Amino acid sequence: MNFEHEKWIDAEEHASWKMRKAMAQDLINRQILDNKNRNQIVDLLGEPEVFSDVPENEMYYTIEEDYGHDIDPIKLEYLVVKLQTNEKVESYYRKVVLDKT
Repeated sequence: MNFEHEKWIDAEEHASWKMRKAMAQDLINRQILDNKNRNQIVDLLGEPEVFSDVPENEMYYTIEEDYGHDIDPIKLEYLVVKLQTNEKVESYYRKVVLDKT
């Protein structure tokens, strides 16, 4: 699935993680975020998640959130965008932070 800004934003609002995960992979495969800065990333992907234990130069976007049959998540995966000191993209990748499946 090709990345589309409107669908990316919609997918988060409706918890359509399968779609968002596929679009994240497209971002990576086609190197869409190369040479972008923080403001351009926010314009394209929206505001990142806010976590107290994430460095300021990393932006996290949820691409999978699975709760199974409980209130506690069993799988969490993010698109992580790491920035250089000049706020240009250094790297971006998928990161699973929890997997109890």
